[in-house]
Amino acid sequence: MSNETCFQRFTQQVERGQATKLIRSILKAGYVCRVHDGEEFNTDEDLTTETAIKNELATTGEDRLYFRKPGEDKWAGWVWLIWGNGEDLISDYTANDITESFVQPIYEAI
Repeated sequence: MSNETCFQRFTQQVERGQATKLIRSILKAGYVCRVHDGEEFNTDEDLTTETAIKNELATTGEDRLYFRKPGEDKWAGWVWLIWGNGEDLISDYTANDITESFVQPIYEAI
């Protein structure tokens, strides 16, 4: 039995790179995350580490990564990731300055 996560097993290298850059930017800015797999949130707890977030990603063909400041009720934004799209991993996102600050550096690197 493999110890690899779905994120490691079912995603492309370029997708893992983009997702890692996105997660690190969000966490560095002081946000916590939750992963919605297209049907439900994978956990009821806010995720605060890169490893915890990656462990919840790619269990289905898409995820929405929601983020907010710790203790806040309202989400600051989300990013929709569609696995299998390669460098077009980011399919959509909240159109606000906060989310743009995380997404634009990834687009610029393509």
